Amino acid sequence: MLGRASTFVLACVAIVLGCTLPGSAQQPSVRPVPDARLASWISGGTQSVKEGAVAHVLTIPPEQRSPLVQDALIKELVRLNAERFARFTRLRAGQQVTPEDVEGSERFSEYRAKVTQAVSQLSTPAAIPALVGALGSGPMVSRALARFGAAAVDPLVNAARGNHPDRHATADALHALEGIASKPVSLSRSDRDKVLTAAVERLSGSQHFVVVAAACDLAVATKDPALRNRVQQLANDSSQISRMGITEPGAAAFVRKAAADALARTK
Repeated sequence: MLGRASTFVLACVAIVLGCTLPGSAQQPSVRPVPDARLASWISGGTQSVKEGAVAHVLTIPPEQRSPLVQDALIKELVRLNAERFARFTRLRAGQQVTPEDVEGSERFSEYRAKVTQAVSQLSTPAAIPALVGALGSGPMVSRALARFGAAAVDPLVNAARGNHPDRHATADALHALEGIASKPVSLSRSDRDKVLTAAVERLSGSQHFVVVAAACDLAVATKDPALRNRVQQLANDSSQISRMGITEPGAAAFVRKAAADALARTK
């Protein structure tokens, strides 16, 4: 258990402590790393130190990561989320952005992915806001949020109904809600109504095709008859898709197939 002390990977110790590694015939000792030191490396170390610290955390079972380290991981993901959000905002505005692999933006996208992975493994509800901010990073985040069940409904509904500059973030919020709606444990009437509202909104009016496809999955997962009928319309009537502003043939076909697949999975 990380708890009082743990050992850091040799390479990271060499980087952080400035150790000169002895010759190959001698095995260097590895210093124990207290939780406070590990957390401080994640929070305020150089980029190389951050990367080494997070790589080490991923070797520790999630349930054995101390609250101090968990908090540092969550705060680091919040920081990276803010940079990512700003990046997508600039892209949507037609502005130039710094490539992800250049230090000064987010450093490397691989680092952000590892921080996201580390936070996705946590069971503390304190991770929910950071994970909501990481929506759009892939299915790992949606699955992690779905595990929280009702505790994640409100922030996910807000994300699903919001206007995120990354449409995949909106779609992933809908996927996470689908995961919650599909659970055998029933939601409260209030939470269910919130989920239904999000699905209705994303299956109405002008929408991006990626978002509509995700909304079809959620709509069918709720087992609401009216929502299922709406998905049936999209699967059978191309004009219904074009009325949502989805006129490009490839995008329209994507939505139609997504609607049909959603219906087929829950016959």
